[in-house]
Amino acid sequence: MVILLMVLHQHLVVKISRSVYEKQRQEKKLYQIIDIKTFQHNFKLQFIKTKYLKKVFIDYKYSSDITIAYILILRSINFERRIQQSIRYQFEEIKQRGSIILENQIEFQKP
Repeated sequence: MVILLMVLHQHLVVKISRSVYEKQRQEKKLYQIIDIKTFQHNFKLQFIKTKYLKKVFIDYKYSSDITIAYILILRSINFERRIQQSIRYQFEEIKQRGSIILENQIEFQKP
């Protein structure tokens, strides 16, 4: 379940940042620049788009191979607040559907 939440968070951050970037691009304000780097467990670079960097978000997805996604973003007006609100909204929506188990709800059993 934790893996699913981290993947959802990763896609949400990318989706929001692209949305903000497109809005600013339409307004001819190019303050929002996105740089996404994805590495496999052997740290082979799969995708890179480099620009000037100021803010870093890091998400980890653990599966058969470890993927580390770095989303580097320049600050924009209220950008962090938008991300936090969107993540909080998505989390509450998942929680209401009963699709999430919080750590304090898990009973640890000794083998």
